[in-house]
Amino acid sequence: MENPSDKNKIGIIDYTGRFLRQRREQLKLTLADVAFITKISSHYLASIENEEFKIFPAFIYLKGYLVSYSRCLGLDPKKVLDSYIKKFFSHPCTDDSSKPVTKG
Repeated sequence: MENPSDKNKIGIIDYTGRFLRQRREQLKLTLADVAFITKISSHYLASIENEEFKIFPAFIYLKGYLVSYSRCLGLDPKKVLDSYIKKFFSHPCTDDSSKPVTKG
């Protein structure tokens, strides 16, 4: 269920924080519900939705949580990961997952 209002300037859906929150709310799930289903702390889930990444010790944690959260919401994890990487990270951290995560 993609919402046209979530499309960026070139018509590509932005699968980041606001979209994930809206999708969760469409499914009538609370953060506690998603935390129970995914076994991810609701604190981390809220940080993902609020696009606050300093809480994560390394990109690999954020990446894993995004995959689990995406699946829980019935979204394609690859699209969600790609959207986060393009919006927030200068390069994919695939070969150095030990670097701290930073926003912007």
